[in-house]
Amino acid sequence: MFTYSLSGLEIKGSADTLQEVEENECTARSAVYQVLGQIFAPPGPDQAGKFRDGRWAKELSTGAELLPFEFAIDESAGNGDLSDPEYAAEWERLFGDDSADASPLRSGTHLPGTAVSEVQREYEYFGLATGGGDLPPDHLSTECEFMGFVCFKEASVTSDRLRASYRRAQADFLGRFLASWVPAMVATARSQSPAGPIEWALARLEHFVQADRAYLASLLGT
Repeated sequence: MFTYSLSGLEIKGSADTLQEVEENECTARSAVYQVLGQIFAPPGPDQAGKFRDGRWAKELSTGAELLPFEFAIDESAGNGDLSDPEYAAEWERLFGDDSADASPLRSGTHLPGTAVSEVQREYEYFGLATGGGDLPPDHLSTECEFMGFVCFKEASVTSDRLRASYRRAQADFLGRFLASWVPAMVATARSQSPAGPIEWALARLEHFVQADRAYLASLLGT
């Protein structure tokens, strides 16, 4: 069974947890988005450690088991020997302050004219709100969490009409946001010769966003 959890986003007006659903291709996609969002969250006490002992790669591999498309994880390349301070310093060099308006990890930095309110409206339409003190709504981790949520919702409904609606919402969000700015962010970070673990994470992110968008396009005939 698969259970989705929220961290940066919250369900408005409800303290209920989301139900469990049988694992399938939608929960696999949800799981990978969740892990990617966690990897690109600001450095915390365990971020570097999960690269050092290969846990990030293992979490991606486990989540991706039922994916309906190929997703190369290369677990051995996901390891790294950066200490916690070294990892934090490398993160600062590449991405700076995640909450800053011009942070490379925020969609508004790469999509001129895109306001944070546009992303928030997407969340609000699906009954979600950003929690006080959490990452900005247009942060990479928040956008990945939203995609994971909508994938989970597709898996949890029994109506074909609702499943199709959630699927179209995923394709629309990828097209307007993640898939539109992640390639530029990855290219900019790569131009600065990132440390091995972060290069590995960037490659996984770029590959998955592109593969998932292509998968949705094939389902929707677009």
